[in-house]
Amino acid sequence: MAFSMERGSAGLVVLFLGLLAALDFGVATDHIVGKNRGWQVPAAAGPTVNLNYTDWAGNETFYLGDTITFHYQENQHSVFQVNYSTYVNCTINMYVGHDWIYNWSNKGGRVVILLNETKVYYFVCGFGGHCQQGMKVAVSVSKLPAPQTSKHSSSGHKSDSGDASSLIVASAALMGSLIYTIVWILLAFQTDCNSI
Repeated sequence: MAFSMERGSAGLVVLFLGLLAALDFGVATDHIVGKNRGWQVPAAAGPTVNLNYTDWAGNETFYLGDTITFHYQENQHSVFQVNYSTYVNCTINMYVGHDWIYNWSNKGGRVVILLNETKVYYFVCGFGGHCQQGMKVAVSVSKLPAPQTSKHSSSGHKSDSGDASSLIVASAALMGSLIYTIVWILLAFQTDCNSI
């Protein structure tokens, strides 16, 4: 069976693209509401569990382009995006009126929402009394801070921007090495195939 150069090159290109896809150069984060406890009435998490969505959100940093994921029991909970007043007062009625912005609940027990605006998003459960029992969360989304060009602040102390710059340089170096290696393999492979 003869080896096809076009087929071999195509395979290596696919391998290269797969390697690139495996590298995570993105900065987006998926924030899972309630972590391993999910989206539920806090008291239902158990007497020894302190499930507090306000505390959870306060320990997260939400940036433009991140996602927020709700895992919940379908037909027992819901995810409604609401305004500030509805969030604070828990005046949600999921069957009558439109005191909500969007009903994300029709997604089958798992909802992934792209945080595509810099603002505060408010989410509540629309089932009777769940919001009043703490099943609500507010997330404040901001722009990703731009890397600073100076490694020293005005006070003369080293800033944290050096860590971000080092990461960018290291990522670029890794990417360059990867591309060089793949090109070298392609050329070596082509030379081996031409000698057959």
